[in-house]
Amino acid sequence: MIIFDKPYVSDISASYAAETKHPVLNNAYARELSTRFDLNLVDEHTFAKQASSGKRLYATSENALDWIYANIEDKELLRGIRLMKDKFALRTALKPMYPQYLFRQVSVSQLCGVNVAELEMPFILKPSVGFFSVGVYTITNEQDWRAALADIAKNMESWKLRYPASVIGDANFLIESFIEGDEYAVDVYFDDAGEPVILNIMHHEFASGDDVKDRLYFTSKNIISNNHASFTRFFAAMNSIVKVKNFPAHIELRVMHDGTIIPIECNPIRFSGWCTNEIAYHAFGIRTYAYYLENRRPDWDSLFDGKDNQIFSMILLEKPSGIAPGNASYDYDAVQDSFSNVLELRRMEKPDDPMFAFVFAQTPADDRRELDRILRADLSTYVRSGQSNRP
Repeated sequence: MIIFDKPYVSDISASYAAETKHPVLNNAYARELSTRFDLNLVDEHTFAKQASSGKRLYATSENALDWIYANIEDKELLRGIRLMKDKFALRTALKPMYPQYLFRQVSVSQLCGVNVAELEMPFILKPSVGFFSVGVYTITNEQDWRAALADIAKNMESWKLRYPASVIGDANFLIESFIEGDEYAVDVYFDDAGEPVILNIMHHEFASGDDVKDRLYFTSKNIISNNHASFTRFFAAMNSIVKVKNFPAHIELRVMHDGTIIPIECNPIRFSGWCTNEIAYHAFGIRTYAYYLENRRPDWDSLFDGKDNQIFSMILLEKPSGIAPGNASYDYDAVQDSFSNVLELRRMEKPDDPMFAFVFAQTPADDRRELDRILRADLSTYVRSGQSNRP
């Protein structure tokens, strides 16, 4: 069972639903898609009844959470979603695994009263309920703290307009220890016995220690092979506490230098957002949602055939700051020319989209110069027209 919703559904996802005739919730977004794809639209009452009976449910976007909370009666499913979505609740539940890890929840109204000098730096400030690195700040000194509070005050209203409260909450923020180590994003589902099934592992690379952007993720045979066993053990241990079944999730985690694995956030009932989970489709031929809905497990030995020494990347090109929405166009030919092998270029042309493109690219593992370049690039060079508000 599938829920399509804003902000975006790829043609790859929609064509899968059309081909398989999986039940799709008849909402406004799905009806719009059905003008191009022959979807099996199911009315709200019937869909809710079937989903509440234990049938596997997948949503392309957390914008579907409000509908799920209001209509699904599966208490265990709802418990798992709420627990994973609320970072403070999940941190509290997992505290026995990390007794030394420091975290606290602070309401927005209390932020200005926090004595930041009493906190051990660096630390992370982020919404307790969040998405897409929105409102995430690395705090290394008091100047960073003041800048973060100013940015929250400036942008909170626009966040609330773009995302429902179930996706990005506006009431509480989480202050937590900064976790050193490599960051990974994993698409995983928990089967009917609660056992984890990993469908993709992406390395999330940053331009610097204080960078929190979602610009570059990549996967490869080596990344999956080197981490699959330890991540599977970690998810099994985590689910001994969380206790979800028939449940998809996109989980971001860090691996510390001593091998300790700590989750950064868990995004329930979906895989990587904006349909970027389809990097697995471009890399290995995996539709992650198909494997989950059809209760399949990857045969990695077969899928890795011919993939030696190759990196498959998903690059998010965010709109440069200082450019008014709808007041710019972008040089997509220049974007295409920035990579030696573009597997797919997705133009994001709605004025409210926070990015102007997603790029799926293939790169030789021994020559990643184009990835290093785009990770640190000034994306205003791709702006073809429009007025900048920069001084």
